[in-house]
Amino acid sequence: METELVFHIHLLCTHAMIGLIWFVQVVHYPMFDNVGEKEFTNYQIRHMRLTTYVVSPFMIGEFITLFWLFSIPEYYSNQLFLVSSGLFVLIWVSTATLQVPCHNRLLQSFEPYVHRKLVCSNWIRTIAWSLRGILLIMMSV
Repeated sequence: METELVFHIHLLCTHAMIGLIWFVQVVHYPMFDNVGEKEFTNYQIRHMRLTTYVVSPFMIGEFITLFWLFSIPEYYSNQLFLVSSGLFVLIWVSTATLQVPCHNRLLQSFEPYVHRKLVCSNWIRTIAWSLRGILLIMMSV
């Protein structure tokens, strides 16, 4: 029962992130260029702080439950789980190497090129989280 509960928490965290990442990708990030240069730096500071409050519990929960599940043979020997885990690594690498540097640059001022790079590169996470969700649902049926 404990393993099943951990899997369901993992599934919940992943699907919460899917909803959040699609909102960010389709609504939130594209609207950055509507803020205005004068207000943008303060907007970006607040965006980063407030977004962290929302996404951190789910990203940390997803991280912890993934590693918990990796300690169980039925998961680490499951092809769907391994592919899903690879996508998880891709998401974190993308976050660290692409999205975080863009956000940090935008803390200085709004730069259209950096904004476009953020929106475009975020598709990596959007697609990867969506695929993870599909794979985890396939595992649960």
